[in-house]
Amino acid sequence: MPMNYPCATSSGMVSENDIRRAALRSAMERAGINVHGWSKAAGVPASTIYSYLDGKTRSLREDTARRLATAIGLTLDQLYDEQSTAHTKWVWVKGLVGAGAVVTVMDGVGPNEGLYEVALPPGAPADFDYVAFEIRGFSMPPAQERWIIYCLDRQAFQPDEVLGRACVVELADGKLMFKVVRRGYSPGAYNLESWDGAPLIEDVQIIRAMPFVSIADPHIVRK
Repeated sequence: MPMNYPCATSSGMVSENDIRRAALRSAMERAGINVHGWSKAAGVPASTIYSYLDGKTRSLREDTARRLATAIGLTLDQLYDEQSTAHTKWVWVKGLVGAGAVVTVMDGVGPNEGLYEVALPPGAPADFDYVAFEIRGFSMPPAQERWIIYCLDRQAFQPDEVLGRACVVELADGKLMFKVVRRGYSPGAYNLESWDGAPLIEDVQIIRAMPFVSIADPHIVRK
């Protein structure tokens, strides 16, 4: 979809509204999202976005613009700044999720390092710390091989945050797995539910759990 830049008016001046409208369209294109996807992520009617982009409405309410900005990881100022390079938050891919949803983290990877960086996908709030992993194999339908999963970066185990959620969990024996966390049968223990219908992994001790947030096609989020 081609960029739509503001044109000069008959007086030779470009209006502030036209500049903002072009910046909004540019931000949407850079985020790799369409109007309907943006509408769903932000909780803003698609008709509102179309009306503004088409010039049928003069401006957006500030709370509406802020929700649109947050949905693609921007501040309000960045949303209206067409030249801003801060529209994208980058997340390090720390390892691979393979057969049985077992996670392998690359050796020697520090907090600001990884295999490569990927963009935070639309709809994921930008004000959290994230870690990402690349899927290998086909044991996690409907996800495809090399798709990217994003999790909140957590260094401890917070049961109330993760029960019933898919997480990358670190077990007491050092294993890392991508599973749904369920309450276990013994006090302080948990069951892990697999994606492919395999039997529960029962009564394990969890050291930390990183809650799953989003999944993305690598063609959209890779540099």
